[in-house]
Amino acid sequence: MTVNNVPVTAADNVKIDYAIQVNSVITLGLVNLTVTLELQRDGTPIQTIQYASAGLAIGSQIQPISYTFVDNPPSTATVDYSVQVTYSATGLGAAAVTVSNRYMNVANFQ
Repeated sequence: MTVNNVPVTAADNVKIDYAIQVNSVITLGLVNLTVTLELQRDGTPIQTIQYASAGLAIGSQIQPISYTFVDNPPSTATVDYSVQVTYSATGLGAAAVTVSNRYMNVANFQ
């Protein structure tokens, strides 16, 4: 998810709120799921967070994940903020994972 063309001034406080919903369906055995969210400014990572769930059993799981970050841009520019989501499912089972209900809000406090 991306918010494009955000005008910022050096040292502004840019508040970024984002949320996703991770949907997993475990079809066999136990699965360990790690979800990584990478917040980027113009394609450069500025924050990375990970959420892990261990020993997920057969069935459907829904994991809402939300976060707030305050960025202090190094220069005056128009930037794009984006969040990239990756996951890893390991263990003795099989899983299907999707991401839905993506949300991102950017507010600039000068």
